Amino acid sequence: AGNDVKLKGAWGARGDVMNVNIDAPRLNQLGSALKLPLAGTARIQGTVGGSAAEPVANLDLRADGLRVPGDVGIGALRGKVAMAAGLNGPLDIKLDVRDVGPRGGASKQPDWLKAASLVVQGPRARHTLALDLATPQADTVKLALAGGLVEAKGNAPLRWDGMLQTLQLGGRLPLKLTAPASLTLGADAVRLGNARIDAGEHGQLVLADTRWSPQEIIAKGSLDGVAVDLV
Repeated sequence: AGNDVKLKGAWGARGDVMNVNIDAPRLNQLGSALKLPLAGTARIQGTVGGSAAEPVANLDLRADGLRVPGDVGIGALRGKVAMAAGLNGPLDIKLDVRDVGPRGGASKQPDWLKAASLVVQGPRARHTLALDLATPQADTVKLALAGGLVEAKGNAPLRWDGMLQTLQLGGRLPLKLTAPASLTLGADAVRLGNARIDAGEHGQLVLADTRWSPQEIIAKGSLDGVAVDLV
């Protein structure tokens, strides 16, 4: 049997709802038709709706043995995505992936990630985000944010304002954020407030003012005895 795609309903305007049922056990067939390097199996079930500006979704995602353009492979993906409309509409997003890395070339190359997990919960205007990463070399990253999207006014782009609650690296380069720091993310500006990062016996990094925009990059701080050994 080939791939089965069933879409019923409408999408693009407020109040629209489209039922989605995609069962693709042979993504390589789809890749051949589109002339893209696709492989693996995928299944997407649920509904999407609303508009591009205010999307609504309730989807279950499952994929195994994926290969996507760029010669990137994903061993397994599992996810649930629930999004309601408006800034006060709740988000409930859970994604887990395993064994992510290069799949092209004659020689086997090591994976970049052994496992990754993303959880987003709460309204768009006031939610939490937790990201956990682990590499085959036993390096780990834990990241936690709390904040929300700020409604754009006029021609101003949408931005996210909140706090960097947790940043912790384990493995060959152990680092830990000692206290929450303010964080703003946008298409035209990124700003991190005063952040202190402890490297244990290796020293401390202080990021007093970190800003990015298309016009400039500003990074002010101090480094006290940090030693790095990734060999």
